[in-house]
Amino acid sequence: MKRPFLGLALTLLAAPVLADSGRLDVPSSPELAARASDVTEVTLPGSLFGFIGAGESGDAEARRILSRLQAIHVRSYTFEHDHAYGDEDVAAVRRQLGAPQWSAIVNAHDRKEDEHSEVYICLEHETACGLAV
Repeated sequence: MKRPFLGLALTLLAAPVLADSGRLDVPSSPELAARASDVTEVTLPGSLFGFIGAGESGDAEARRILSRLQAIHVRSYTFEHDHAYGDEDVAAVRRQLGAPQWSAIVNAHDRKEDEHSEVYICLEHETACGLAV
């Protein structure tokens, strides 16, 4: 059975003081990628979003949100076999999500398939500054 390991972090800036508060350090990508059967890695710096929202047409609210994004980082790895990645790989991310500014907003566990999915949001001063799936 294929087992996914997914790390997604959207980092939003509400003010310069929030610079890296929503950023997560995902375990070494090359090591996980070498063991994975399917790999997707996306890194989009905030400077790229100016081009996306630069057009005259489109939703003003969407452009406002895009202008506040600092970066989008996606790391998705699928493994052919159970236990292809260690508990420490997952624990390293979970420790970061235990910080006071991160809150779990979704927690789903499928006991039959032995799959666990979580979604966290990072809030500082009541403003979202990160999202992790």
